[in-house]
Amino acid sequence: MPKGGKTADFKKRKQKLGKKKLAPTSTTATQFKTRSVVLLEQAQFADGRDTQPTTSRGSHTLPELLAQLRHYSPDVRRDALLGLNDLLHDHPSLLHTHAAEVLSGAAPLVSDTAARVRRALLTLLGAVLPRLEQSAALAPHEPLLRLNLQAALSREEPAPALEPFFCARGRHGGAPIFGPFLALPRAQRQAALHLVLGLRPISRGLLCALARCALADARPPRSGDVAVELVRAVEAGGWSGAVDAQAQASFYATLLAEAGGAGAQPPGAEAVRNAALGALRRAEVDQGAAFVLPAAR
Repeated sequence: MPKGGKTADFKKRKQKLGKKKLAPTSTTATQFKTRSVVLLEQAQFADGRDTQPTTSRGSHTLPELLAQLRHYSPDVRRDALLGLNDLLHDHPSLLHTHAAEVLSGAAPLVSDTAARVRRALLTLLGAVLPRLEQSAALAPHEPLLRLNLQAALSREEPAPALEPFFCARGRHGGAPIFGPFLALPRAQRQAALHLVLGLRPISRGLLCALARCALADARPPRSGDVAVELVRAVEAGGWSGAVDAQAQASFYATLLAEAGGAGAQPPGAEAVRNAALGALRRAEVDQGAAFVLPAAR
């Protein structure tokens, strides 16, 4: 303690022999140390995540997959649709409790610019729609599907993804929206037809496109099985009110006129004629005037 019992304001440091030279007392230290904390997942998503069902590949939950449907990458959107398909297959109860979220997230992708995304959408709908229809839970969601399909069919852009219909070529050329329809797996074809039959009413242009699909399937070496599916779909549309009687009769007349007359015919053409004749009799309508199909471009 200094003389007089007073405490010094500053303690003077003394340089020790052999030690590093002391820095001036006016120097400011600029060194600092940091530590980091690593969070494996955010708390807002971690809460309850362990109890949510996940996909077998990637371990994604339903909210995560729905969020990925809006991702900028087409590959991520496609993988999200396929992940939803796997998740709903492994956990069927999720579909009935989250059908609105799944369909509202997936339906806008009907007009996605990437063909692989639209194919993945049909894969999902091919598995989901029949289950909802079987449980009488599809009706509340049909307006949403119909509006999104109508929006896709009414687009004017020349992008191949936005062309009008399955086998139809738009004014700008390019590939059809889901097509080539004849190359789709059966489950995807059924999902695509289900979407179209939800339109009220189905326009004559769409029926012409269906007729072109059926006639293309009637030519060798194809068997005509897909054409029979199309005839049955139009017949179902007639019973449900999606296709009016006159347009339905014209559709059958087109197939009968273009598939060839009676006699020896390729198996596909004969299958189309038999299906059209049977549907025409069951519909109890007179055979109408055939559609004038534009030449293929």
